[in-house]
Amino acid sequence: MLPLQPILNLITPVGEAKAPPAIPICAAEAITGGRFKCPINALYTTDEGTGQQSLDAVILTIVASSIDIPGLIEAGPVTLRPLTREDRPRIHRWLNDPAVMPFWSGSDRPLSETESVEWVGRFLGKSMALRCLVIETPERPVGFIELARNPDDHNYGHLAGIDICIGEPSEWERGYGSAALTALLRWLFTCADIQRAFLQPRASNERALRVYEKVGFRREGVLRRADYGDGVYHDVVMMAALRDEWLADFGDAWVGA
Repeated sequence: MLPLQPILNLITPVGEAKAPPAIPICAAEAITGGRFKCPINALYTTDEGTGQQSLDAVILTIVASSIDIPGLIEAGPVTLRPLTREDRPRIHRWLNDPAVMPFWSGSDRPLSETESVEWVGRFLGKSMALRCLVIETPERPVGFIELARNPDDHNYGHLAGIDICIGEPSEWERGYGSAALTALLRWLFTCADIQRAFLQPRASNERALRVYEKVGFRREGVLRRADYGDGVYHDVVMMAALRDEWLADFGDAWVGA
């Protein structure tokens, strides 16, 4: 899969003026006929005398607009939590697993101890452009999701790039990736000002393509020879989920969750 940092560079023009983050408009209530109540919009209160929203509601809305990662996202059989420095040893192990490497950086590109420190450090800085969520079952962490976005950019703040890895091969085919992606899309589309979430798996990774289509991503085209690994150029598939389409198609699956 294509690394997220170059993708982020493509959607972040250098020197372009930044506009303040837009106040998110939750589409969930309208599309689901009011069956789902956005946890941010539900907190809005208006002073009858001034017609102004409460300060708490405005603050919460700005936080949602910046799509900073919450402490925990419930995802059915798994939960999503922010990456910590304590996760570095398992990240190093996962990304050097011979079963995992061909689907990530390539079996010819092991991750050194030093590189694993740098890898984790990318997500722990002050910038909100890159974040990483660890996927956990009740027993243990099993993988992670990378999230790339530039929420303060006026033209591109509505985009979110996603990459996912289930690092424990023994936990493959158990629905953990599907559950994690569904929960993340739900949060992005209902609690943050995201209109389009996208990912770019290799065209040869048929299992991943099936999972992504199952949770609501649609194929948009093929980028020929856009990825390189194991001495071979690979085609990748551009896939995306749009907020209004996803809520209309998958709303009943999570209403009341």
